[in-house]
Amino acid sequence: MDIPIACTLTSEEMADRRSLWQTIDRDILGRRRDTDRLEVVYRPSGEVERVLPSLVDAESRCCAFAAWSLRRDDAAVVLTIEGPPDGLAALAQEFGFSGQSAGAGVPATSSEPRPPNRGRLT
Repeated sequence: MDIPIACTLTSEEMADRRSLWQTIDRDILGRRRDTDRLEVVYRPSGEVERVLPSLVDAESRCCAFAAWSLRRDDAAVVLTIEGPPDGLAALAQEFGFSGQSAGAGVPATSSEPRPPNRGRLT
């Protein structure tokens, strides 16, 4: 059974979810994109450690077409999202990957990140 590539949130729920994501946007160190995976790299701040696990849990339910996971190392907390290319394309827009093509292997950087563009999931 295929899981539809769709966000199941209402408009109000999506606005609330975006607000939570925005609380940790300033901690983004970089992004990477491959054909079947997105990674968002965060500074391991107290806010990231507090908010990100609950966001990943919530996103796993509303965007079930993708596999969401977190890993931590000494310098960063890495959010990995894996799934079908069409679904990842929609999520890529949400996470500020819009100018990067799949397979580009865009490395994480410490430069000022481009703000995410949340709200274009269908």
